[in-house]
This record gives sequence, C-alpha cells and structure tokens, in this order.
Amino acid sequence: FMQLKNTDGQNTATILLNSSKDPIFQRFSLMHELGHIVSYDFGSNNKIYNCAHIRYTLNYISDDICEKNKELYEEQKANIFALELLMPRKKFYEVCQEKNSIIEIAKVFGVAKEAVESRLKLLIN
Repeated sequence: FMQLKNTDGQNTATILLNSSKDPIFQRFSLMHELGHIVSYDFGSNNKIYNCAHIRYTLNYISDDICEKNKELYEEQKANIFALELLMPRKKFYEVCQEKNSIIEIAKVFGVAKEAVESRLKLLIN
C-alpha cells in the first residue's frame, strides 16, 4: 500500500509493506511503489495506490491501450522501474551469460523467476 498526498504544501509519501508476504515479493513491491513516487506529480490531488499483487508481466502495453487506460499505464511504468532498478541492464547481461537457468539468475538478483522472465521480455522488445 502506498499513499501520496499534498497537504498544506507538504509533500508526503508513505509505503506500507505486508510483512506476511515473501521478502522477494516485498522487495519488488517496494521498488514498484518507489516507481510510482518518482513519476508522481505532487501538485495533483491526493492519490492512493494499492498493490495487492504483482503482475510481473506488465512490462509492455501498446500505446493505444495506454492512451485509453492511464492507471494501467502508471502500473506499467512502475513495473519497468522496478525491473530495471533490481536488474540493471549491464549486470543482467553479465549474469545471464554466467548462469544456466532463470532460477539461478533470480537468486542472484533476489527476485522471482517471473520477474527475470519479464526483464528478458522487456529487453527483447
């Protein structure tokens, strides 16, 4: 859960993580929510993002769909931010050349295998 608001000229951002979730999920979720913060316009109205689950595959949405669905576009941006922050391109390429499986790559970066698959697809597109 993340809440962003502008009250009396004070910019605030709060991210709450569910401690009962897997640490790998929490880590990705934190980076995803930070992605929302970096792209957030604090001059706008109060906004709340609720991240109940992570859709790792949300890394490419056609421009046509993004134009129609601003919220989906914001989720895509936050996912791409998290994927790139947790698995930087240069290091990701190096690890992919060294490791033999997606599971091994995921362990190196401390992410779910689905996140690695999504990062690979993001680099291919």
